Amino acid sequence: MFRCLLLSAIGALSLANAQSIMAPDEGAIRGSLETVRMAALESEPEKAGQIFANDLVLISQSGKVYGREAALFDLGNGFEAWDNSEVAVRLSEGRAIVTYINARTRTGMSEARFRVMQVWEKREDAGWVIIAQSSVRLN
Repeated sequence: MFRCLLLSAIGALSLANAQSIMAPDEGAIRGSLETVRMAALESEPEKAGQIFANDLVLISQSGKVYGREAALFDLGNGFEAWDNSEVAVRLSEGRAIVTYINARTRTGMSEARFRVMQVWEKREDAGWVIIAQSSVRLN
C-alpha cells in the first residue's frame, strides 16, 4: 500500500514538474498569437514577421497553398475585429499543435469565423515559429 502511494506521489510530482517546464513555452506561443492579433488590428504585418517561419505552409479554406509573404500580406488588409477563443496548445519536444477559433471582421465586411490548426516549431535561431497552418470556415 505504502509503495503504491509513494509511486503515485512520485508520478504526480513528475507530471507537475513537466507541466511547469512546459508553461513558459505555452506562454510564449500564446503571446505570439496576441502579437499576430495586434498586427492584424493595426495593419502592421511586420510586427508578426518573426512569428511566421520562412518556410511556412498555409492552406486556406479554399485549399490554396500560400507561403510566408502571402500570410503577412493578409495581415495588412484592414481588420476591425480579430479574436481567438478556445485556444489549446499541445506541446511535445520542440513542437506544438495549436488549435483555436478565430473570429475576425475585415473593414466593411461581416464577421467570419474559422477553426484554425497550426504547427509550431521551436528553432534555435528564432524561438517559436509557425511552420504550418490550415483552417476551415465555420460560417
